[in-house]
Amino acid sequence: MSDAAKYLPLSHRDREDESTVTNDWSPHLRTCLEALAVLVESLPPEQLESPSWREQYRVIDVLSHLLWRLGTSRAERARQLVAVALRSRSALAGGRVGGGPGAGGPLAGATLTHCRALAGSANRSPAALADQLRAAAVANAGARPGAEPGARTGAGKTRRSVADLSVAVVDSLDVARTAGKALTLDPVATGAVALARSLSAPVPIRAVLRDCLLHATDAGWSVGRGSTRNSSAGSIILFLWGRGDIPPAGLT
Repeated sequence: MSDAAKYLPLSHRDREDESTVTNDWSPHLRTCLEALAVLVESLPPEQLESPSWREQYRVIDVLSHLLWRLGTSRAERARQLVAVALRSRSALAGGRVGGGPGAGGPLAGATLTHCRALAGSANRSPAALADQLRAAAVANAGARPGAEPGARTGAGKTRRSVADLSVAVVDSLDVARTAGKALTLDPVATGAVALARSLSAPVPIRAVLRDCLLHATDAGWSVGRGSTRNSSAGSIILFLWGRGDIPPAGLT
């Protein structure tokens, strides 16, 4: 079993002391955001306009999505997306536009439309985005992994689920790959994100995982079963989210 799985109270693993088990992933979220902030700060401004690995999203759209996702409640996000979708529907009905982003459905299109609006509504230079990511790390996340018990956490910190961590990890890896830069993340964090996705991925992804064991050689975890395909943790995670190809067989 992977190290990441040991952090989850899964019923099928051997019984042991679980007094320290938690479903709060805020410490790992914090370190992810801090690492991404350093990377983003080093980008040339024109890199923000580059197409990302998320279909129809630029790098700046991906970063705007991440900041929006972590800075709003689920109810607020739903309200905003419904409002955007209704406006888009009215525009289409009136013949004012001939189409639009988001072929994945009205809410997918609304998400992209909203993120593009956010990207153009404020200072979105690399330095400003890095500052916003650091602020999000403090506001939304807790003490870093390995900190002493009782270490101070961000003001107003809320518990963060693996779903929150997944958004940060996937978007961060996307930006790093687009920029051609390395991004080192905790294997426990990447393993948890991959494991969670393997249990909820779309049918085509789960079909691959039924026949292939994807092993992260740089993180020490695996997902799936069958013939082994070795790759980096980042490549595997981006594939699981439909932002990259399946790792080729035969790599060591």
